[in-house]
Amino acid sequence: MTFRPVQHRYCSRCRCELSDVASMERGMGPLCAGKSTKLYAKTIPANYALANISALSIRDEFIHPECHALWNETKQKLLEATQNAANVDQNHQFAWTGEDLRKIVKSIDFILSYRHPRDIARENLIQVVMHLGYVGLAGVLSGEASTGEARLWFEDGLIKLQGSRNKSAYRAFAMLRGVKLPRAVGQPYMAPISLLEPFLSLVSQYYPMYEGDFNTIRSEAATWVPPVAPVITVQTSTPVADLMDGVALIRIRSEDFTLQFNWMRHMDMNSFIANLKNSVNYNERAFDMVTKLWRFKKAHLELIKSVIANSGLFTETIVNETEDTTPANSYTTSSSWSSTRSRNRYSRSYI
Repeated sequence: MTFRPVQHRYCSRCRCELSDVASMERGMGPLCAGKSTKLYAKTIPANYALANISALSIRDEFIHPECHALWNETKQKLLEATQNAANVDQNHQFAWTGEDLRKIVKSIDFILSYRHPRDIARENLIQVVMHLGYVGLAGVLSGEASTGEARLWFEDGLIKLQGSRNKSAYRAFAMLRGVKLPRAVGQPYMAPISLLEPFLSLVSQYYPMYEGDFNTIRSEAATWVPPVAPVITVQTSTPVADLMDGVALIRIRSEDFTLQFNWMRHMDMNSFIANLKNSVNYNERAFDMVTKLWRFKKAHLELIKSVIANSGLFTETIVNETEDTTPANSYTTSSSWSSTRSRNRYSRSYI
C-alpha cells in the first residue's frame, strides 16, 4: 500500500494550520471565514494594468503543484475581465468591478492557503488582490491590517477612527502629517477635514472591519461650518510679554498679517502647528525664528481664524489693525551657493 504524505494547509488570513476538511475546502478557519462578508463588500476601483503585471510575474514553478490548474483558470478569468472592462470604457479608465472580480479574488484567497515553493508567489498574489480593489482583504492577507472591529465617525470638524492597536497602521498614520495619534488605549486617530481622503484611504487599508460610511462622512465634512472664535478688535499694540496662554494675537499689516501666541505645554500643540502649515501653501506663509511670529497672506485670514478656533487651545483671538507696511521679499527664497537641496532646507524664510 502506498501512503501519500499529509498535505499541511494553512488559513490564508491568520496562517494557522487547518485541521478539518470544511476549513480546507474554504482555505481558511471558521473565525476568519466569518469576516469575509465585510472584507469582500468594501472595495475601491480596480487597476487592471497593475493586477495583470503582478499576475504575469508569477511563474508556474512558484505555485504549489495542486494549485496549477486553479491558478491558470484564475489568470484566464482576470484576462477576460480586463478585456470586458476595456470594451466598456474606451478611455481605458479601469474602474469596473462586479461579481466576476469577487470570484477571481476568492480563488486567489483559496490558493493562499497553500505553502508555495517561493515566498514571492504569496506576495504577488496579494498584490493582485490589492490592485483588483480589495485593499482591506489584501491588508489582512499580508498580516498588516487589523481584523478587529473599528468605529469611524465625523465630529466637530475632525474625522475620527477608534480601533484596536496595530503597529503597521500606527506607522502609516504617523506618516500623514497633521493626524493626531492615540496616546493611550481607547483614544482615536483624528484628522482635520483637509486630510479627509488620505485618512479614509488608510482606514480602508488597515482597518477594513470599520463601522461607518465613507459617503456619509464626506457629506458631513462638506457641510460642516467651523465655529466662530470670539474676536476682539483693538487699535493699540499688545506687547509680547503681555500675551496670556490661550490668547492668539493677529496684527494686520498692509499686505499680510502676523500671528503671535505663547507656546503651551499641551499634547495638541504640535497638531495645531501642523494644521497651520497644512492649511496654507508654503510660499504664502513664513516664520521668524527670532521674533516667533508667523506671517500669512491676507487672503488666508478667515482660514487661520478657523484653525485657531478648532484647535481647542485658545479662548480668544485678538485682531489688531495696524498701519505697518509688509517688508519686501517676505515670502521669497534667498539665493545660496550651496546645492538646491541645501538651499531648500536652509535658505527659505518659511518653515
